[in-house]
Amino acid sequence: MTEIQDSGIYIIRDAFFEKYGNNRYMKNKQESRPHYYAMADKSGVLWMVPMSTNVDKYKRLIYESERRHGSGNCVHYLIAPIYGKDRAFIICDMFPVLPEHVLRPYNINNVPYVLENKNIKKNIRVKALAYLNMVERGVLHSPLNIIETKAALLKSRKD
Repeated sequence: MTEIQDSGIYIIRDAFFEKYGNNRYMKNKQESRPHYYAMADKSGVLWMVPMSTNVDKYKRLIYESERRHGSGNCVHYLIAPIYGKDRAFIICDMFPVLPEHVLRPYNINNVPYVLENKNIKKNIRVKALAYLNMVERGVLHSPLNIIETKAALLKSRKD
C-alpha cells in the first residue's frame, strides 16, 4: 500500500476485522466496501470513518439527534458530498487502524480519491474529535471498543 493520505478514502483488510473486530462493526463485504474516510492522529493511528450511500436513513437519525440536542449538535453522523454524490459519514462507528490494515484506496478514474473541501474536512474532524472525546470521558459508549482497540494497536506496534 502506498502512503495513506489524511482525508483519503480507503478499504480495510479483512484481517483487521478478524483480529480486532466484533459483531458491531459494519460488514466488510470481502474487502470491497464499505469505504472509510481516514484521519490520522498524533500517535500514528488512523481513524477510519465508515461511509454509507443510505443517506436518507442518516438524515432521519441526524434530525432525531438534533431535535433532542439542538441544531448542529449531532456528533454521530454527517452528510457531505463525495465526487458530487451525498454520503453519510458514520462517525459513531469510526475505529482505529494502523497503516498495514489498509488494503487500498478508493479510486475514481484510477486516481485515489482524497477529499479536498476544507470545510467538509473540518466538519468531519470536529465531529469525530468531539465524539472521541466523549467516548474517552465516558459520556458516550462505543460498542466498537475503540479505546481498547487503539491501545492494542499501539501495543502491537511496540512488540
